[in-house]
Amino acid sequence: MGRGDVAAGNSGAVKPFFASTRGDFALYHGNALEVLPRLGIDSAGDLIFADPPYFLSNDGVTCQAGRMVSVNKGGWDRLESIEGMHAFNRRWLDACRAVMNPNATIWVSGTRHVIYSVGFAMQEVDQFTLPSFFRADAACAPSAIAP
Repeated sequence: MGRGDVAAGNSGAVKPFFASTRGDFALYHGNALEVLPRLGIDSAGDLIFADPPYFLSNDGVTCQAGRMVSVNKGGWDRLESIEGMHAFNRRWLDACRAVMNPNATIWVSGTRHVIYSVGFAMQEVDQFTLPSFFRADAACAPSAIAP
């Protein structure tokens, strides 16, 4: 959500990242706060998959292929404050709700660093029903289950 591809300019139609040949669905890649208001589908969306910032870019390091590497992704992923993170989560969820039909589904990807704020923000928006959270363990990954 912090980075993405949207059509040139700040107004007008947004070009889908992918659109089905039948025209029954499209995928958009970009900042939800910029893309969603420009779709022109108030209360018509059936499904949103969101992968919001995890707010992990705080000068930390991780081990990747045996080497210490920075976890910084960019300013869009930097945590300035817990309150700021939560306010951001409220804003993008409000933008999602505006384009979703009453029976739509939203799937949100997140880590423990952000997902609880997202869940609480969903409750505050008061138009989302929270399902049970799903945790995918490595032992349950599709590649581990598939024959």
